[in-house]
Amino acid sequence: MTRIKSLDQYKNYIDSIKQKYNYDWSNIHLLYRGHSLDSYEILPTIARGSLTTSEILNLENRLLEGLKNQISGNLLGSVNLHLPANNTGYLEDWYLQFQARHLEIPSRLIDWSMNEFTALFFAINNNKHFGIDGHVWVYPSIINPSNAKGDPNLIERLNNEYLHLNAGEHHKNVLSMINPLNPDKITVVHNSYILENWSSQIGERRRASQNGKFIVKPNNQILSPLNKNLIGHFMEKIIIDGKSKKSIFSHLLNQYNFEDERILPPIPEDTKLIIEKIIRDSKS
Repeated sequence: MTRIKSLDQYKNYIDSIKQKYNYDWSNIHLLYRGHSLDSYEILPTIARGSLTTSEILNLENRLLEGLKNQISGNLLGSVNLHLPANNTGYLEDWYLQFQARHLEIPSRLIDWSMNEFTALFFAINNNKHFGIDGHVWVYPSIINPSNAKGDPNLIERLNNEYLHLNAGEHHKNVLSMINPLNPDKITVVHNSYILENWSSQIGERRRASQNGKFIVKPNNQILSPLNKNLIGHFMEKIIIDGKSKKSIFSHLLNQYNFEDERILPPIPEDTKLIIEKIIRDSKS
């Protein structure tokens, strides 16, 4: 397992991974996720606690219904939501789940980034954890599993249990037929960004600035860390040396202009109050 002690070392190592996969976006999307503590598991926010699977699924339904009940027009308080123009099937539920995740409502969606420096930012930006190892996970998401190479049994499982959906109208049609609260497969999903109301569209701004993509697990896997599921066979963990975090963070800010305001634009207070009510009422 690689231990990173400088920004240049991180860049070089990520470049070696890109070369390994030929960085071919027609076959592979490299996805990245950073944790500030190496002890953190890759679990959806809704599964972080002591709830059973049944309790999680009930809570998830109540959260979605509570969110829908608080929307007025396309607004949640003063936050403008991006909703599909032609809503069919489950498409609106997907759009709401995308934004709920970035508005800090518990969700089964696990967010990843298509940008390696965004993941590094989340692994090192918490100064409370300077001195403690963090990590970045790298996942080579396979666009078409039938073209994958390796263990034939694993590839067969991948074909049967995995779905990669990219931005585009065709995939919106596919999404409309999949219940986001009950997907059949491990689903990697990304829809196009539409930022018509930039200043107030906080959920989409966060997703766009983070180059966000989501991994969604079926109900029977929701309590299992992602790296211990099928996808874990393809993932690689990079340790970020705790003693080096402060120096790496300083170089990251200087070279790439990362800052909380851009990566995590604040949620307005009136919307925060609504979100708190949605979560409180859903848990009661």
